[in-house]
Amino acid sequence: MQQNLILITDAQLQKIVTDAVSASQQPVSQPPAEIYLIGLQGLADHFGISVTTAWRHAKHLPKYRLGRRLMFKLSEVEQQLRQQ
Repeated sequence: MQQNLILITDAQLQKIVTDAVSASQQPVSQPPAEIYLIGLQGLADHFGISVTTAWRHAKHLPKYRLGRRLMFKLSEVEQQLRQQ
């Protein structure tokens, strides 16, 4: 069994570690905000209203159904409210 030994200087080691840390801290690209769906509770929290009030006004807002859950694209809801 042969072992390979690599000799590096302190400066080379520091550069390798610095490059590795920099690469790991690169921001992860996020998908556009439009594709995020929020539920009724998220909608109520965003606008500072109760869930009951959000539920009452949901029939007038653009929404999606996932099973029994109502989901909203925040950008579409805000656009709808701006048009009113």
